[in-house]
Amino acid sequence: MASSELDSGAVGRREAGDGLCLGRNRAGGPCHSPCVRGERYCFSHLPGEKAAERRAEARKRGGLSTSGRRALLLGKVDFSSGESVQHFLESLCRAGLRGELPVGRVKAACEVAKAALDVKSGQALLERIEAVEELLHDIEREAREDEG
Repeated sequence: MASSELDSGAVGRREAGDGLCLGRNRAGGPCHSPCVRGERYCFSHLPGEKAAERRAEARKRGGLSTSGRRALLLGKVDFSSGESVQHFLESLCRAGLRGELPVGRVKAACEVAKAALDVKSGQALLERIEAVEELLHDIEREAREDEG
C-alpha cells in the first residue's frame, strides 16, 4: 500500500484521531496498536527515516529504556482491596494504551490481578463460612442448655 493511501485514510473504517494506528498488519488487516502520541501511526508503522532509526535503536536496546517504568508501575501494586485492584487495572490499561507496556504484559498483569481478587473473594467466603459455623455452634450449645 502506498504512503499516499495511508495518508488519505484509505485503510478501511479507521479515522485519524481514534487512537489506533492507520497502518496495516502483515496479513493486510488493520493494525490494532495505539498511536504514538501526536501521530496517526503506532511505533512500528510510523513513516520516515527518523522513525526507522528509532525502531532500530529500540531493537538494540531491547526495551531497556522502558524497563524502569515497568518496574515502577508494577512496584506500586496494592492488592489489599477490590478498589485498589481496580485502580491498578485502570492504570495498567492506560499504560498499555499509551504504548508504555506491551499488550502481553498487560494481559499477564490482568491475570495476576484477577487471581488476587479470586484469593480475596475466597478469603471473604471462608470468613463468612466460619461465622456461620460459629453461629451454628452457638445455636447447638443453646439448644443443649435448654434441654438440660
